[in-house]
This record gives sequence, C-alpha cells and structure tokens, in this order.
Amino acid sequence: MPPRGILTKRLRLRPFSGQDLAALPALLGDAEVMAFSDHGPLTREAQAAWLDRAMLADTAPLGTFAAERRSDGRVVGYVSLQRSPTRVDPGETEIGFRFVRDTWGTGIAREAVSGLLSALDGEPLGKIIAIVDPHNLRSVRFLKALGLSKEREIMLPGYAYPDHVFALTPA
Repeated sequence: MPPRGILTKRLRLRPFSGQDLAALPALLGDAEVMAFSDHGPLTREAQAAWLDRAMLADTAPLGTFAAERRSDGRVVGYVSLQRSPTRVDPGETEIGFRFVRDTWGTGIAREAVSGLLSALDGEPLGKIIAIVDPHNLRSVRFLKALGLSKEREIMLPGYAYPDHVFALTPA
C-alpha cells in the first residue's frame, strides 16, 4: 500500500492507527452492522482488541484497511485481505468489509472494495473469495454486483449452518 494509502473518489484506504478507536463504536458496536458477525456487537474493550489486531496484521498487501472519507476524515468502514488457513484454501485471498449504516446504499462499499482490488492489480493475491452468511442478503447482492458468484459452502467451527464462499470470476 502506498504511504498515503489508496485514494478513490471519496475515500482514502489506509492502515488503521490507534487514533481510529473513536470511530469503532459506530462500526463494530452497532447491532445492525454486526448482525451477521459470529459474535455480534463488540464492547469498547473488544473494539480496542480488534484495533490492536488490525494494526498488527498489516503485512502488505494483506491487512485490514480503514476506509476514511476524504471530505471530513471520518472512518466509515474497513476492507480487509486475509489468508487464514482455517478459512481459505491455498492460492486464495479472502476479502472482507464492513461499513457504518449511514453509508449503506451510497456506493461507498463498492468504491472501497473496487479501489483496493484495482490498486493491488498485479499483486500475487490468487483467487479472491468472500465468505458470507447466506442470510445476509445485502452482502450477497453486493458480492454478486461486484462479479463474485457462489462457489461452495464452508462450515466454520461453532456455526450451526454453512456460510457461502463467493469467488471472483475471471473476466
């Protein structure tokens, strides 16, 4: 990732910093935003721990990147690229994202995900996948709009039903 981050029309994607803790309640503490997470809304203490992990996991091009609105500097979400061996197969990179509710339906998530993938075009990411709860219809529609399609199911530990794995289909 470039030192100043990745710039899109409305966003700057950049590594998280300790100063971003104040933005996390609207993102990780909101029950509606966290409705399909495996743990629900996070407490302030859990948000601080999440932020610590996000800052430590920055190993370009992998990591969790704050989506900061360029107009006012507000962190409105994140996009992540991960290769957890318990979640992806060899040769795959998982993309994840989460955005505050007041950005839903504005195209911000699409701009962030598309901006990250475009900026990293040529990086050895392998197949891009996303893992989604099949009941999260908003995210399913979003992934399909980005050109991903359901490839398989995955049963993660502690879950009562399988999640769906969507993969980016080559153009």
